[in-house]
Amino acid sequence: MKFSDFSILSVLSRLCAASVLVLLSACAGGNEGERCNPNVPASDSECNPGLTCQQPLPCVENYCCPAKLSASSDPHCNGTACTAASQTDVSGDATLTDASGD
Repeated sequence: MKFSDFSILSVLSRLCAASVLVLLSACAGGNEGERCNPNVPASDSECNPGLTCQQPLPCVENYCCPAKLSASSDPHCNGTACTAASQTDVSGDATLTDASGD
């Protein structure tokens, strides 16, 4: 089967367009309530403008949140999505509230 030049160009242009979309979406900053890495320098923040990478209580992970956590409507930022009984640390070990003894 012989491919025409048109079909090869069509496939190549679609691959290029898909690559551009992937690259652009990878560079987007973190929205409110999205997880982030606290070890990234502030100048290279993963969070969108107006948000900083914080660890709200009782959460064990960090999220992109506004400076005043209590004013946030996102459950990760205001802490309502993170109950102490449902949290594990980053190593996967259970928290102190887990009585399973594992």
